[in-house]
Amino acid sequence: MSTTHSADTTCFFQGCTSKPMEGSVKCHFHRNRGLCRINNCRNQVYARSLCVRHGGRHPCAHPGCSTNARLGDFCCRHSKYKKLCHHPGCTKVIQINNLCIRHGGSKHCQYEGCATPARCGGYCWRHRKHIKHFKDSANATKEIQSDANCNDTTLWDQGLFDAIAASDVESALSSSPEDLDASILDVLLRCDSLTIGSPDSHVTVA
Repeated sequence: MSTTHSADTTCFFQGCTSKPMEGSVKCHFHRNRGLCRINNCRNQVYARSLCVRHGGRHPCAHPGCSTNARLGDFCCRHSKYKKLCHHPGCTKVIQINNLCIRHGGSKHCQYEGCATPARCGGYCWRHRKHIKHFKDSANATKEIQSDANCNDTTLWDQGLFDAIAASDVESALSSSPEDLDASILDVLLRCDSLTIGSPDSHVTVA
């Protein structure tokens, strides 16, 4: 029995009754699925732009291999486009450093005590929630450092003001701007050791 499809109201693929996305013949679920290259075929691509019905699936051409072909006439393990793990006797496809995941071809999860291969952002799938926690912690550290720099600047300004106020500045205030600048400079030069800041962070003007 054939199924009737309307390109305007339903997804292009056989048996799917979902509405297509705007500007597409495929629904959201099938948005990344390929269309069989045979005219009027509503099946999904399996390999080589063909569905299973039209020859998209056939055994690997490598002697003794019954795996379905994916790349050309060969499966992933026997295709010249894919390199195999360098571990003796292993026929798995390499991931990192010419090794498959089982033989060390991946990085471990960053979560303390976890030896599962990392899958997303340095964490395994189970501990992926810590990715956001790590970013939030890093942002908080930056904000703390920014506040500390701001406090140091405030202490410096306050300390400089106190040093100038302790000197004889009455006559300087009634002088010209050039004389006032000279008075401030004189205060700094006459200080043998002016230390301004908090106990943990000092600024010294010699």
